[in-house]
Amino acid sequence: MLHCKMNPLSLLIASALAFTPLAQATDVTSGNIIDVNDGEVAEDVTVKSGGTLNILDGGMSQGTSVDKGGKENVHAGGISENATLENNGEQNVSGVANNTQVTTAGQQYIDNGGVANNVTVGGGKTSVFSGQHVNYGGVANGTVLVEKGFQSVRAGGNAFNTVINGGILFVDGGVASDSQLTDGQIYVEQGGMLMNTVQTGGDIEISTGGTANDTVSSNGTIRVEGNNNNNQLFASASETVVNGGISDGSVLNDNATQIVEANSEASNATLNDKNTVQFIRLDGLAVGTTVNGGTQNVFGTARNTNLTGGTQNVQDGGIVQNTTINGGLQIVQLGGTAQNTLLNSGEQDVRKGAVVTDTTISGGGSYVAGVAIRSEITDGFMQVLDGGIAKDTNVQGGLFALNAGAEAVGKTQIENTGRMLMLAGSNATDVTLNKGSLTVWVPRENDISIAARIDQLTMNEGTVAFHSTVEERYSALQIGELNGTGLFQLNTSLADGAANFVTIEKGNGSFGLAVADSGKEITDHTNLTLNLINDQGGNIDFTLQTAVGESLRAVDGGTYMYVLKQEAGKDAMVGNVWYLGAMTDENGGGDGGDGGDGGGNGGDGNTGGNGGGNLVVTPSTDAVLSLANAGLNIMRGEMEGQRVYRHGRSQSASHGEGSVWGHYLGKKSAAETSNGAAYKLYQNGMEFGSDVVSVFENGNLVTGGFVSLTSNNVKHARGGTSKVDSYGLGAYGTWYDNSGFYLDGVLKANRLESKLNARMTNGGTTTGEWHQYGVSSALEAGYTFMPMESVRVEPFMRMTGTFINDANVTLNNGMKANTGKARSLTAEAGSRFGTDFLMGHTALRPYLSMSVEQELAHSNETAINQVNSFKNNQNGTSGKYAAGMTVNPAKDVTLYGEFNYRQGRYIEEPIQGIAGISISF
Repeated sequence: MLHCKMNPLSLLIASALAFTPLAQATDVTSGNIIDVNDGEVAEDVTVKSGGTLNILDGGMSQGTSVDKGGKENVHAGGISENATLENNGEQNVSGVANNTQVTTAGQQYIDNGGVANNVTVGGGKTSVFSGQHVNYGGVANGTVLVEKGFQSVRAGGNAFNTVINGGILFVDGGVASDSQLTDGQIYVEQGGMLMNTVQTGGDIEISTGGTANDTVSSNGTIRVEGNNNNNQLFASASETVVNGGISDGSVLNDNATQIVEANSEASNATLNDKNTVQFIRLDGLAVGTTVNGGTQNVFGTARNTNLTGGTQNVQDGGIVQNTTINGGLQIVQLGGTAQNTLLNSGEQDVRKGAVVTDTTISGGGSYVAGVAIRSEITDGFMQVLDGGIAKDTNVQGGLFALNAGAEAVGKTQIENTGRMLMLAGSNATDVTLNKGSLTVWVPRENDISIAARIDQLTMNEGTVAFHSTVEERYSALQIGELNGTGLFQLNTSLADGAANFVTIEKGNGSFGLAVADSGKEITDHTNLTLNLINDQGGNIDFTLQTAVGESLRAVDGGTYMYVLKQEAGKDAMVGNVWYLGAMTDENGGGDGGDGGDGGGNGGDGNTGGNGGGNLVVTPSTDAVLSLANAGLNIMRGEMEGQRVYRHGRSQSASHGEGSVWGHYLGKKSAAETSNGAAYKLYQNGMEFGSDVVSVFENGNLVTGGFVSLTSNNVKHARGGTSKVDSYGLGAYGTWYDNSGFYLDGVLKANRLESKLNARMTNGGTTTGEWHQYGVSSALEAGYTFMPMESVRVEPFMRMTGTFINDANVTLNNGMKANTGKARSLTAEAGSRFGTDFLMGHTALRPYLSMSVEQELAHSNETAINQVNSFKNNQNGTSGKYAAGMTVNPAKDVTLYGEFNYRQGRYIEEPIQGIAGISISF
C-alpha cells in the first residue's frame, strides 16, 4: 500500500523540472484565485486574507506561504513543496504535499487520496494549536508534532511514522502506525487503531472502542479504556486499565507497572523482573498472568496466574483462582481468598484471616495461619501455624504439619507415603492413617506438659511415631478413640522414668509397640519399669515389635533388656497400663532371643531384680564388657609368640653373636567373662626383634628388643564384630646357666585402638571408638636336663602380669561406659619334652609341652552408664598343650614354630600358631 503511494510521487517530483513558471513572489489576497495548471509552477507565492491558490492536476507550487485565512488547495495530481501554513492559513491536500510547515494555528487537511510527507506541525507564538487532519482516504508520512501541534487521524485516514515530541496525536477512527512518542500525548478514540508505537515519554490514552497493538514503552504512561494488545513496558513505564478497558499480552520489565482498575481486565500479562508490579484493584480482573519476577498485588480477582518467581500478594477482598506456583511466593493476606491453587514448588503463605480452598501441593511448602479447606498434598508440605485451621485435608505424599495451637478439623486422610506431624499442643478431630504415618514432635521451645490430641484415630497399617529435637523431652499423645491396626514407635531414656506416653480413652484393635533400642538407661535403676500406654477402656491389645512391624521379645534399654508387660490400675491409673519391665532369665531371657545367649548364662545383675531371676544385659553391654576384657587376651597372645622364639633360640653361641628374627602369630579363642559376656577373638600379626649374646664364665646372657603389630577381630556372641589394633614395644633378657638352669624376663608396652561394632537386639548397630595403653611383663625359670641321649626334659614355672588403663567409652546409641583397669596375673607350671636328630645336614628339634595355668586376678570391674557395675574377670584354672619344632637348615639360620591348645573355665583356644625365622651374624 505504501509503495503504491510513493511511486507516483517520485514521478511527479522528477517531472517538475519540465514545469513552466507561472508566478514568482506573488501575493494572492482576498477574492483572488490563482490556478496552477498542468506543467505550470508557482514559486514563493503568498496566499492570505481569503485568497486561494489551486494546484491542479500536473501543477506544482514551491515555497508557498499561506497566511491569515488564505488557502492552498492541492488537487489530485498536484504537488506542493515546502509550504508554510500559519495564522489560520489552510492547506487542503488531495494530491501530494511535501515538507509542509504547519505553525501558529495553521491547518492541513488530507483526504480523498491526498498524501502529506515529512510535515512538521506546531510551534509559533500563539496559544492556538496548529493541526494536521488526516481524513478519509488521506495519508500522512513522517509527520513531526511539536509543542502546540496535533495530528488528527479520522476514519479512513492513515498516519505512518509520526513523531510526537510535545504535540498531540488523535487517532479518531483512523490508523496510526509506527509512531514515536517522546513527549506529548496520543489519544486513541473509538474506532481508532494505534500500531507499533515506540514510547519513551509522554502519555497514551486509549478510549472506549479504541485499540493499540504492539506498543513498546520505556517511559511515560498508558491509560486503557479500550483495548491494548501486546504492549511491552520497560524502565518506569506504566499501564493503567480503567472503565471496562482490556489489556492483552502486556510484558512488564525493569520497574514497569500495570494497574487494573474496577470493571477492567488484563489478560496474559507477563512480569519478568523483580521490581515490576501488577495491581488488580477492587473489581478489577487479571487472567493468565505469568509472574517470573516482581509482584502481582490482587485487590480484585486474578485467574489462571502462573507464578514461576516473584510474589502473588492477595490483599483484603482479593480473590485468586487457579494459580499455578512453579516458584516464588503466594501470600494470602487478611480478607484474601485463594481457590484451586496448584503448588509445584515455591511457597504459599496464608496469613491470619485468609482462606484458601482446594489447594493441591505437589512440591514446595504452604504455611497456614488462616484457614485451608480441602487441601490435597502429594509432595512438599503444608504447615499449619498457631491459630491456623486445616479442614478436610488429604495427604497422599509429602508432609502435613500442625504447630502448637493449630487444628485439623473435619476428616484428615493420611495415605500411603503421606506423613502427618503434630507438635505438642496441636489438635485434630478425625484422622485416618491408611498406611500413612503420624509423628508427634516436641521442638526445643514447646511446653512438654501439653499433649497433642486426636479425638478419633483410625489406623489401617499406619504408624504413629514420636520425636524430639532435645534429649529427654518426650511428647505425649491423647486419643479419644482408637480403632484398627498399626504401630506406635516410642522413644525412652533415663529421666525419672520419662518416655513418650499415649493415653487412650476407648477403642478396639491390635497394635504394635516399637521402642527404639537405646544405650541409655530407660528406667530409674531403683524401679526397672517404664509406663508407655494407658488404655482406659481396656479393650486394646499391644505387642512389642520392630520399627518394620516384626515381632520382638525384648528391647535394649541401656544396661538391661526389657519386655512389654500389662497391669491393670498400675500407678493408680484407670484401665490397663502397658509398660516395659526389665527382662530376667525367668521371664523370657533364657536364650537371649536373636541377640544370643542373653540372660540365661548372663551376669548376676549386680543391681537387684525385677520379679525374680537374673537380669538380662543388652548386646551393647556385652560388647563393652567383651572389649574391656579382650585387650588382656590380645597382649597375652603377643607375649606367647615372643616366648616361642626365645625357647627355640640356640643356647650355645659365641660372645657378641647377634641375631635378627621375625615371626607370624595367629590364634582363635572363644572367651567368656565372669559376667557372661562371650566373644571370639581372631588374632593375626607379626613380631620382629634382634638380640645379642654376652658370654660369661658361668653361662650366656641374651638381651634384645622387639616390636609387635597385631590386628584383632572380636566377634560378639550376640552379633557384630569389633576390631582392636595393637602396637607393642618390648625388651627381654635370658640367662642360660652352664648348669642347665635358665631365667627369662620380658617387659612390653602396648597401645590398643578399639573400634566397637555390635548389633543391637532389634537389628540396629552401635559403634564407638577409644584407645588404651597397657604394660605386660613375664618371668620364667626352668631347668634343662637330659635323662638319656638326645632326650631333653625342661620343667619350668612362669609368672605373667598385664595391666591396661581404664577408658571412658561413648557409643552412638547413647551408652556411656568406663572399662575399668584391666588386670591379669597368671601363674603357670609345666614341662617340655624334646629330642634332637639330624636329617642329612639339617638339625631338627621337635618338642611337646604341657602346663597348668592359674589366673589370680579377680578385681576387674566395668561400669555401664555410671549406675551398673560388673565384675569382668577370667579367673580360674586352664590347661595348655603345645607341640613345636626348631629346624636349622643352615648354620646361621633357624626356623621355628609352635601350635598350642588351651582350655579353661572361661576360655578355649583351639589353636594358636607361631611360625618364624632367626638369622645369626
